[in-house]
Amino acid sequence: MQIEVSFKNDKKKVEIVDQMQSSEFMANVAKAFKQKPSRTRIQVESSDAKKIYLTPAKPLSAQVSENTRLVLKYVGPQINYRTVFILEYLGPITVMGGGIAFSCLLCEQLYIKIFCHFQCG
Repeated sequence: MQIEVSFKNDKKKVEIVDQMQSSEFMANVAKAFKQKPSRTRIQVESSDAKKIYLTPAKPLSAQVSENTRLVLKYVGPQINYRTVFILEYLGPITVMGGGIAFSCLLCEQLYIKIFCHFQCG
């Protein structure tokens, strides 16, 4: 079975083999349009306003049929959620650490000035 997939102004027919997994199909489509699979999503073109995307978890046969039209979407570079989590919490920790270090340094300088003033003078 062949399904028509479009990307920008380009249209191609992609072959679907029986019992093909969704993830394998998505990789083949991305390769056909010379895109990285991690930066693309495949949307099922429909007359509804609701956007339906192919998911690797579901079987391909449950998501597409013979006359389904698909649209390849470029979503750009993606980063892992763990990276977002680490960066999100690392920022405030470094800011607080820098603030504490600065305040300790400032207090030490102030303590030396006050101590010298009363001892020396």
